[in-house]
Amino acid sequence: MSKKIPKQLKKSILRNLLKAGPMSAAQISERVNGDTEVPSVYQKNPRQMAFILKRIVRTDDRLKMVELGRNGKLPSGQDRFRMAFAVDEQMTEEDIDDPESAAVE
Repeated sequence: MSKKIPKQLKKSILRNLLKAGPMSAAQISERVNGDTEVPSVYQKNPRQMAFILKRIVRTDDRLKMVELGRNGKLPSGQDRFRMAFAVDEQMTEEDIDDPESAAVE
């Protein structure tokens, strides 16, 4: 069982993505670490933030991964992708604070 993602961290991620549009994990990490509402305990480096973002994508329908471009091939022959993260287009500021209102009907 993995640790739960703190609500303050998740809200800050969604709020920053809603304001700025699709961003990479490094850009999100920079903005979240500069957010005064997020405690310093929750500050993450870009690699940690990418791990958290991928977990949120799997569990929350409001966040999605966007392919920015191809980045070569793995030794196994699979393609590598440069990824960004974005929120759903219909999402509003109120949906961040109240996840039940953002539920898919």
